[in-house]
Amino acid sequence: MAWRPWVFGLSTLAVSGLWLFGGPGVRPAPQAKGMVRSAGRVKTGANTAELTLHYQGGGRGLPVPRIPGAERVAVPLYPSSRPAVKKLPFGIIQSIPGTPYVQIGTSRVYAVSQSSGTVQSAFEQIFARWGLKVVETGTTGGPKGTQGFQAYAKSPQSPLVYNLTYYSAAPGLTRYALYVTDIKEPPRPQDTVVPLDLTRVSGVINGKGFSSTNSSALKRLAKALDRFHTLDIGFHGCPAVTNTADLTLFAQGGRTFRVSVASRCSVSINGVPFLDYPAHPLWSAIEYAAHHG
Repeated sequence: MAWRPWVFGLSTLAVSGLWLFGGPGVRPAPQAKGMVRSAGRVKTGANTAELTLHYQGGGRGLPVPRIPGAERVAVPLYPSSRPAVKKLPFGIIQSIPGTPYVQIGTSRVYAVSQSSGTVQSAFEQIFARWGLKVVETGTTGGPKGTQGFQAYAKSPQSPLVYNLTYYSAAPGLTRYALYVTDIKEPPRPQDTVVPLDLTRVSGVINGKGFSSTNSSALKRLAKALDRFHTLDIGFHGCPAVTNTADLTLFAQGGRTFRVSVASRCSVSINGVPFLDYPAHPLWSAIEYAAHHG
């Protein structure tokens, strides 16, 4: 399996009076007890609640992946929790994946007659029994109260992350909410898969035109293009200077593929963007085709 780079970015979400500010992406984790990842009915009890995850939008014209039914998860509640009268204060900082393919589900705000430390410790123990550990945490305090958050997942790279955010303005009284994020990237579109039966490539590489019908060069180019799997969602930086190329690939049966490349940054195949990372062999394949007509 090819190495897949991570994309970092910022995104913002307002839910239940809570603003969430973006951070690094997350990746897959095995299903843990209490997680429901199908369209089946979620069994919840007095100390659990059900969240339905929703997509926040598509990415650069690509279709948002869909899951049969809705992705629903069960989240734990602190015993004796009750719906809070007040929302959480503005400005509590949290991280969510910087990708348009994130699904998010958020609980209502609850209140409990316990200190924030007791609540935080209880959730750590509950999620530990689910096989999850703390992967991110933060706390701030001031004259108006204590606020903080914790994120729980199988590992820091897991796409399925449970998040607790809480606020305590008085001793023995804490308001909290839970939200869950998950990432499901769409598969590579079939019309971007370049066949090995290319007959010609023509285009411009760094401003200089070329054309090639060399069979070895064409197969090398097709194989390099078909190694891409990571969609470019646009939340990343690129080197100040990159090599560029615009190509048209011709295959048997009249099929054509239009390719735009910014080396070490991104690649577009028939309008679908992918990430190009430094070790990828595509640029050397392009140069080989340019010098072997």
